[in-house]
Amino acid sequence: MKLIIILIATMLWTVTSKAQDNISGKIYNEATKEAITGATIKVQSTDRATTSDINGAFKFKATEGNVLLVSSVGFKDTQIIVAKNKLINIALEPSSNMLDEIVVSASRTLQRRGDAPLSITKISALTIKDTKPRDILELVNKVPGVVMTNLNNEQHSMSIRQPMGSTSAYHLYLEDGIPIRTMGVFNHNSLIEINIPAINSIEVIKGPASSIYGPEAIGGSINFIMLKPTALTIAKAGVQVDNYGYRRFNTAVTGSISKKFGYAVNINKTMQRNGWLANTDFDKLAFTGRVDYKISPKTLIWSSFSNVEYETQASGSVDSLGFYGRKYPSATGFTYRKLSTQRLRSTIEHNWNQRNQSTLTLYYRGNEVLQSANHTIQWVRGRDSAVTESNNSSFKSYGVIAQHNTTLAFLNTKLLAGISADFTPHDFSATR
Repeated sequence: MKLIIILIATMLWTVTSKAQDNISGKIYNEATKEAITGATIKVQSTDRATTSDINGAFKFKATEGNVLLVSSVGFKDTQIIVAKNKLINIALEPSSNMLDEIVVSASRTLQRRGDAPLSITKISALTIKDTKPRDILELVNKVPGVVMTNLNNEQHSMSIRQPMGSTSAYHLYLEDGIPIRTMGVFNHNSLIEINIPAINSIEVIKGPASSIYGPEAIGGSINFIMLKPTALTIAKAGVQVDNYGYRRFNTAVTGSISKKFGYAVNINKTMQRNGWLANTDFDKLAFTGRVDYKISPKTLIWSSFSNVEYETQASGSVDSLGFYGRKYPSATGFTYRKLSTQRLRSTIEHNWNQRNQSTLTLYYRGNEVLQSANHTIQWVRGRDSAVTESNNSSFKSYGVIAQHNTTLAFLNTKLLAGISADFTPHDFSATR
């Protein structure tokens, strides 16, 4: 009798163990293929549930034929039927409800756009993919209240709730939450330093920004969220051309080597030759890379590097006779702008628990701009010659940002505390 009971128990255990298999997989954004952190995976009509980790991975027990309900803030809910395959990769489609989108620019932490105490607009990865932008202005000009003027060859001026055509230091430009230039060194053309094909999403703050960014965002700020490692390995290449001598060649590879290590690389070569406007040739070579390493389920360290080399001719204005005659010569064939910039950062993020998170970022910025700009030209009355200026502006930045976030039970209040330090020797020289 005991033998029969043991055999029955063994058979039941075997059936149960086969029925309750460990199901594992990854949750990722269908548009960008990036991992989704904190997505909820639940077995329908049960209390069994889990959430995806910082790599989008999950693992728990489910029975073949069970229906999994998968949801995440900012994405449409989906249902998956468990099959014999124990590995499931699930793609979530971004929601069209803009108020549910996740943003980071308001507080350097993930939060719903509707909860951010600022006028903030997000340009999603899906919008960028559909636009296939040649210039950044093709994206930010989609935001109400923003006008970015095209000054040729990715040169520009910006207006966010300001008079159009302004070149004043009213706006702050950031790359993954770090200003691309140091405080006090502003140039309205500084977005030349962004690798356009490597942009993943854009967040635009209209009006004075949060104090965590300092006093330089009187008119607003634009935060460029760059490419990240993806849950699936993706390699892509693209070419953009037009009939006015514009060429862009771009390649990118993103993915994960293991559960702990992810990577993303983008290289962009852009050039202009013999355009419709005289003296507008330019060359740009941009590299952007990022690596992520998951130290533990609660701790992530990631580093990124970008390098941009840019050189352009700088055409002058076209007079009315030339414009109406459809002739666009340049009287300033000697003007130019050359730029070399490097940015390196390392960030460690740690979740102590659901209410407490800390981040520490170390960064370096190197920047050099050489130019003989049109606005420095002074024509000599009665002569066909002019006086101009060539100048060199350069700096090297070394900085640290530390921040801790605590969510309090009282009225669902969030407390942010942190420090930042920036050491930036700046050199400027000019020759007339």
